[in-house]
Amino acid sequence: MNRNLNQVACIGSGLIGQGWATLFAAAGYVVTMQDLGDDILKSATDQVSLNLRHLEDNGRLHNQTAAGALSHVRTTLSLAEAVKNADFIQESVPDTYAAKKAVFKEMDRLSPGDTIIASSSSGLLMSEIQTDLARPERCVLAHPFLPVHLLPLVEVVGGNQTVPETVDITCRLMEKIGKAPVQLKKEVS
Repeated sequence: MNRNLNQVACIGSGLIGQGWATLFAAAGYVVTMQDLGDDILKSATDQVSLNLRHLEDNGRLHNQTAAGALSHVRTTLSLAEAVKNADFIQESVPDTYAAKKAVFKEMDRLSPGDTIIASSSSGLLMSEIQTDLARPERCVLAHPFLPVHLLPLVEVVGGNQTVPETVDITCRLMEKIGKAPVQLKKEVS
């Protein structure tokens, strides 16, 4: 597994994806937000900018300015472009098995083999999402509490095929971006 995490892809740029992009950019990671429309990405980027300014105004943005953090954020309509150099992928697409499985299959195929792929899912099982993937051992749930960029709690749990290293690396990354990971022992839906 890749331990040198520098580039993050945030797949889905709704409320949850925006929060993740805010945190990763605030922590100095290069972030690529991907979604299905230019207007969606423009709105998401505007919200990330507001989130970063809020963090800065409240003394929660360390070692850089909101503008500096925002300069780390890129956008694309292409899933392939978003994940091709990603060290960590945080997926936040609609919370259905159909949507998750489809995007996970593509991310699994398009991303480097050692990239961790995390889902923001709140009620789906990673064991079900990771079925039929070539590299299911690198998939994990990282379910945040809302608003993502303000509340530190995040639940982290692997599926039946997830290796412990994936969960450990994800928990350490969550701590680096200011989250308080709670490693669950068992999946629940």
